[in-house]
Amino acid sequence: MPLICDTLAGLNDSGDLSVKQLEDALVLAPRSGYPFFSRRILDAHQLRLLFRATRSETAQRAILGYLTNGTAWVVEHVAASADINGDGDINTDDIVDGAIQAMQELTAALEAAHAQGRMSRVLRDAPQITARLNAVITAALTMRRVVDHLAPKPPRSA
Repeated sequence: MPLICDTLAGLNDSGDLSVKQLEDALVLAPRSGYPFFSRRILDAHQLRLLFRATRSETAQRAILGYLTNGTAWVVEHVAASADINGDGDINTDDIVDGAIQAMQELTAALEAAHAQGRMSRVLRDAPQITARLNAVITAALTMRRVVDHLAPKPPRSA
């Protein structure tokens, strides 16, 4: 059985993806989704449709795991609102505000850990500090993509 079929069957067994959900996502006739759980392979377009249609983070993680299996790629889910400053518009100001906020929260957590007992406190608060470090890394990578996109491009040589 192909790996994607194993993945889909596991999601079906765990209740994270029903045959009906798969059929709805792929716009299939009723009862025609069953082969995808045993022998039919989804193409890239179908995987994208299924990924976008499912609301199960477990199912989305499994689909991404299938796509990146055997590669050096690591995909991470960031559960955060994109409208950081709450102005109703998602733009570069949100990215800058998000980066500043993430760095301030990390700084405060590290300062508190340092002031209240050094490494023993850092180790006790490791999950929270790790989450803040991940937020800073995500914000920094997003900020770098925006800066790279907005930076003036050097003229092309003839």
